[in-house]
Amino acid sequence: MRLRLRRNYLLIIGFMSAVWVAKLFIHPTRATSVADFYARLHVGDFIPSWLVAATAFVFLVTAAILGLTCPPAEELEDWSIHYHRQRVEEEESE
Repeated sequence: MRLRLRRNYLLIIGFMSAVWVAKLFIHPTRATSVADFYARLHVGDFIPSWLVAATAFVFLVTAAILGLTCPPAEELEDWSIHYHRQRVEEEESE
C-alpha cells in the first residue's frame, strides 16, 4: 500500500497541485506579484484566500506524511492475520 501511495497518488497530487498553482499564475492574465497571486486564491465571496491556502497546505503536508509513514503491506497483512487469529481464539473460548 505504501509503495502504491508513494508511487502513484503522491505523484498525482503533486502534479495536480503544480497545475493548479500554474493556472492561478496565468489565468486570466499573468500574475505580476505574490499579492496578486494570493488575491486569486479566494473562491467567490464565500471562502477567503487565507482559508484556501491553509487548506491546500494542510492537505499536501498530510498526504506527504501519510505516504512517508504508512507501514508496508507486509506489516499490515501480519497485523490483520494476528487480529483474525485473536478473534477466532476468543470465539472458541466462549
